[in-house]
Parts: sequence; C-alpha cells; structure tokens
Amino acid sequence: MLAVIMLSCFLCQCKSNKVDDGEEVDDREAVEDIEISDDLIITEGSCFPDVVDKYVYPITPRSEGRETMTLEEQWKACQLPDDVLKSISSLGLIRSLYDMPRSISLLYIGSSNPSGFSQARALPVRFNSVQELLTREDAASSLMTFYAATKLDCIESWSTYSSKVDCQLATLEYLFSFSEILDQLSREDKKKVVKKFLANYEIFFQVRGSWPPCVRLMAAMIWVMYDDMLPYFDEKILTLAKWSHAGINIEVVDSIDDIIAFAKKFILK
Repeated sequence: MLAVIMLSCFLCQCKSNKVDDGEEVDDREAVEDIEISDDLIITEGSCFPDVVDKYVYPITPRSEGRETMTLEEQWKACQLPDDVLKSISSLGLIRSLYDMPRSISLLYIGSSNPSGFSQARALPVRFNSVQELLTREDAASSLMTFYAATKLDCIESWSTYSSKVDCQLATLEYLFSFSEILDQLSREDKKKVVKKFLANYEIFFQVRGSWPPCVRLMAAMIWVMYDDMLPYFDEKILTLAKWSHAGINIEVVDSIDDIIAFAKKFILK
C-alpha cells in the first residue's frame, strides 16, 4: 500500500513537472546535433531506422514450428553466427535486437527485478550481439546515431502505444547505462544524448502527462550526467533514481523537478 501511495505521489509530481528552466527541447534540433549515418535507412512511419547491412534471421516470429521450440531454442535462435558477428557493423548489431525471432520485451517481462536498468544487465549475457557491441570502439557513437534516428511520431495512437515499441525504445536507453558506452562519451557527446532524452521526455510528458517512459528517461539522464550531478545532489538519491526508476521512492520523487532542471542547464554548458 505504501508503494502505491508513493507511486501516486510521483504521478502527481510528474504532472506538475513542466520544466520552466530554459526552453522546451525540440526533437528535430536534438536529432540535428547528432550526425545520421548514411548506413541508416529512415522510413516514414517507422519508429526505428533500418540498417544497410542488417542481419536477416532464418527464423522469424511467424516461422512455422516456432511455437513448438523450447525457450532455450528460441534464445539460441536470437544469436548471430560467428562470421556475421565479426563482420556486421555496430549499427547492424543494434538493429539485430529488433529483428530477433523472440521479442526482446520478454527479457524484461520474465524478470522478477522491477528496475529496467537492472534487468538490462542480462542483455550481454543473453545476446552475443550486445556482447560484441560493447567491445567495439564505435559502440557509443553508433548507439547515439541509432537513437537519434528513432521517431516517436510514428505512433498513430498514444492510447494504443505498444509495450513492444516501448521495450525496444527502452533497450536503447538502457544501453547508455553500460560503462563500456559511458566511457566512450565525451562531454559534448553526453550533452547531445541528454538533449535527445529531454526531447523525448517532453514528447511523452505533453501527450500523457505522466507515465513510465518519463521516469525511465529521467533515470537515463542521471546515468549520463551522474559525475556532474554528484556535487549538487545527494548521492543516495541519485543512486536510487538511476536504478529504481524513481517511482516508488518519495525522496527521489521530491527531486524530480531539480533533476530535470539540471539536465536542461547541462546541455547549455
């Protein structure tokens, strides 16, 4: 019951959380800050970009006999062959997460851990594509490019916003929390990433007022800005916020306005 009350407090807070510090962040401007690779194919009406050298799995979600495969066989079918793993581009590795025969959303649905950022620690364990991505020197720049090319205006009706699309978008945001990615980001890169996070935050906030993507994006910003935030925020609150999605901790809920305001100023420094 206490958790429900705290979550309700968060929802009320988020509804009043229109950021007054600085102007709204325009999604188009956020995209323009990050160079879009010629290897990406952006199709009108599609949430996620396609990739020139994407891997085509021999098994699809609609393949005959897929329903009789064991769980382990389904996970195995999501792995890339060794020769493909080493030759495919980093953008191709990222795109492969969206074309798998088993929906990536089941990785989170099947977890007992309520924090998506904690659940995401299973990504490199479960998928060799993520293992390989985290070893690439262009992992961070490729992730930035792919994420910048996502388009939330592809969603025709927010009332039917699918959990599949949300989990796919969340996976990109979760990947920004891995040290292998964060260590490759320069300060200017971090500003560009946070600007895109803020742009999406504004879109979700304006359409729905409050719901999980707002909280997830706030947590993702903290992962990227963590070191810069430490001198100004309580370390306990930041740690709780970046791992717990903030919705069940009243201390974090009380800090939401300050966190978003800090992000708005961070991108201008």
